[in-house]
Amino acid sequence: MPGGVPPPPTNTPTITPTSIRQAFEVGIINLRASMNRRQAMAEGRIPFNLAEFEELSERIWDTRVEFANQIRRWANPRDRAILAVLYAQLIGAMPDEEGVVP
Repeated sequence: MPGGVPPPPTNTPTITPTSIRQAFEVGIINLRASMNRRQAMAEGRIPFNLAEFEELSERIWDTRVEFANQIRRWANPRDRAILAVLYAQLIGAMPDEEGVVP
């Protein structure tokens, strides 16, 4: 170990366009989980917590708009289509850039 600097770890994850898309897919799935939690609170299936409900509502809407905008800007057309389909299936219609759902 020259100079006392350890070599870089050999198991560091490699960032690739596919791994970025997969991480984004996980984000969409987590957004759906947040929507399900909020719905469960609204329906009384889990204890209702007003502060958490309001926080979830705001975060869900902001995330929906941001994810939709990022999907529209995705460089690879194939990956953009994959993400748009996943979004539509799990979340619903994508809001436009201003946050309006058609």
